[in-house]
Amino acid sequence: MFAISCSLLEANSNLWNILRKNNLGCFLGYDRPVRAEVGSLALSSFMNYMCNGKTASEAYQSVPLSGLHDNFTGANLVLCPEDCAITLVERPDDEGDWVDLGLPSGLLWATRNVGATSPEDYGDYFAWGETSPKSVYDWSTYRYCNGDYDQLTKYCSLSSYGYYGFTDNLTILQPSDDAATANYGGRTPTEEEWRELMDHTTSQWTTQNGVNGCRFTGSNGNSLFLPAAGVRWYSSLYYDGIRGYYWSSSLDTGYPDVAWDFYFGSDNLGMGGEGRGYGFTVRAVRQN
Repeated sequence: MFAISCSLLEANSNLWNILRKNNLGCFLGYDRPVRAEVGSLALSSFMNYMCNGKTASEAYQSVPLSGLHDNFTGANLVLCPEDCAITLVERPDDEGDWVDLGLPSGLLWATRNVGATSPEDYGDYFAWGETSPKSVYDWSTYRYCNGDYDQLTKYCSLSSYGYYGFTDNLTILQPSDDAATANYGGRTPTEEEWRELMDHTTSQWTTQNGVNGCRFTGSNGNSLFLPAAGVRWYSSLYYDGIRGYYWSSSLDTGYPDVAWDFYFGSDNLGMGGEGRGYGFTVRAVRQN
């Protein structure tokens, strides 16, 4: 079916009329055969954006360039019609979902964790670079390695950590691998943006509606609560109610099996590096 669709699209530039007559909403496909890895990247990225409330046209425009065009086969990803406004889910209501803390960058922070229904709810846990929660967190289930920490298949700056010496020098999560982008809106903050939160707010360990966590108050008086949701490893949850661990989007380039995270407890907070296979919570940010 896919091959037939490709050949039809290549032969008929007015294919949208055919789809419309058959009461079909839109068509996304390549104008000729494409390599599987290119198609997989494009589809994953496109569906992540659609599930985040974007229209088909907006999702198509957000697909990485490497998914829009296959340099090897010459295939191009095509959306018909180009201005298709179909959505899969309702757009999230921004009011109340973001807070302005008066930070120098103007960055807005989400008021709840990815997957959470309230500021105190822990939400979902994600391995770094994965966009879905799962039942077991370890290297054997991690998406971007071949079974162990030194067999990485993406986001690898040192050949000694790569599968058969693989490197790609990617150091920041791409949108298709960002749990915040895929499930909430915005994106996961970088290491530097977490440091800005620490440096330009006052923090206090507190209990909010029966949940332990840390409150950050900006110079403008607005505040943000992060629950101490703990960490998932294998099938268990550890340190919930005692410590919080939140992913950044930044790789530790000196140890690419590790990514930067923000951690806190009742007596300390800071930036650290943890193995990418751990299940941490995620808090989104976006520009004002």
